[in-house]
Amino acid sequence: MDYVPHTKDDIKLMLDFLGVSSIEELYSQIPQDLILNKPLDIPAAVSEPELSLEMRNMASENLEIKPNRDFRGGGIERHYIPPIIPALIGRGEFLTSYTPYQPEMSQGILQAFFEYQTMICELTGMYVSNASSYDGTTALGDALVAIAYHKHKSDRILVSGGFNPQSREVLETYKTGLDAVLVDIPSVNGEINTDRILQEIESGAKAVFIQTPNFYGVVENPAKIAQIADAIHKTKGLLIISANPLSLALLKSPGEMGADIAVGEAQCFGSMPNFGGPLLGYFTASKSQLRKLPGRVIGETEDGEGNKTYVMTLQAREQHIRREKASSNICTNQALNVLAAAIYLSYYGKEGIKNIARRIASLARYAINKFSKIDGVHLLFPDTPRFHEFVINVDADPDDLIDRIYKLGFAGGVSLKSAHKNFPNGILVSLNECVGKNDIDEIVKIYGDLL
Repeated sequence: MDYVPHTKDDIKLMLDFLGVSSIEELYSQIPQDLILNKPLDIPAAVSEPELSLEMRNMASENLEIKPNRDFRGGGIERHYIPPIIPALIGRGEFLTSYTPYQPEMSQGILQAFFEYQTMICELTGMYVSNASSYDGTTALGDALVAIAYHKHKSDRILVSGGFNPQSREVLETYKTGLDAVLVDIPSVNGEINTDRILQEIESGAKAVFIQTPNFYGVVENPAKIAQIADAIHKTKGLLIISANPLSLALLKSPGEMGADIAVGEAQCFGSMPNFGGPLLGYFTASKSQLRKLPGRVIGETEDGEGNKTYVMTLQAREQHIRREKASSNICTNQALNVLAAAIYLSYYGKEGIKNIARRIASLARYAINKFSKIDGVHLLFPDTPRFHEFVINVDADPDDLIDRIYKLGFAGGVSLKSAHKNFPNGILVSLNECVGKNDIDEIVKIYGDLL
């Protein structure tokens, strides 16, 4: 944003309008000891080229990890972003759509929301999508709120052990003040404990939460999830699935597996990691759960002259309805990220998204095979299906190992030492489409040399 200071004429015009003679008189009600009456203790002014050079010198001290050398995941990942996305979302009419408090009457941005909702529904197999949430974990928390108000004789909500531990913490925070009891069901060999979940459903449960692919990178068995869906539905309960939307280009959708609500993180569709945000949460639901959707839903209709037009069909946020009836405290959306996702999905199309997902899955299989042959590396849950991530245990301190790898210009994964109590020697390795087989060979050699 450009900085344009007020001129002396601007200041005089303002003071004349206010009926004061000077800036000092304008500030006369402020205690004198709070007013700075001397120059700021900052370096002297420099020219723009000098300042630019100084900033570049400072930035050059940062170690930049190239996308093809980045093996970090766990919810936020590096992906290739085609130039068309920044070129379009950087246009003034789109960039300002990120402002949360403007009237949402622009047909252009409403149509973009509508197209985004449509494509997310096609991926997830669900009936309806909202116009986005802040991020995937916010959507997950809002799903818990929606479930908490679901009429059921039980207040118990079953949570599969494959959830991202940070997401699990968010659920714990969101349940504060809600009539909900979270019951953790530990995984077995990296997969959902179907028998235990079915037993708990028989004992009484309002809902089941499942993440797939789970935090260990394991793709949960769709037949077992469908079995759980049938069981929970027989007791009038609900199934919530948290899914990586890119994986749904290849895997069975939440809708096909019987989900009542599907949520997740859609940062993979055209948004950079950006040190953790802004992100893009998606929230979809079956027809029966339509009224529990947080945020807003954009619909297509006709105006008085019969022209196609877009409107906010549902607005279940606190700005639009009484707070106690709002399904979320979200008062905005990720409009710019939604636009990026809509452009991304439109640009690649159905087959393009499948090709990206196939490439990532193929690279993951190649990497798993290579890592399993390194002395000092132990692949967890080797016989389970994967999409793009896997966990390894290393015969070393994972934090120290990751730091040493980083100094060699690679992000070797995410240490689980502090993130997950069950894996004090664990590292989560993630693949993206920017990586090549040569890059995998390089990181494997580095692991082998350092171990």
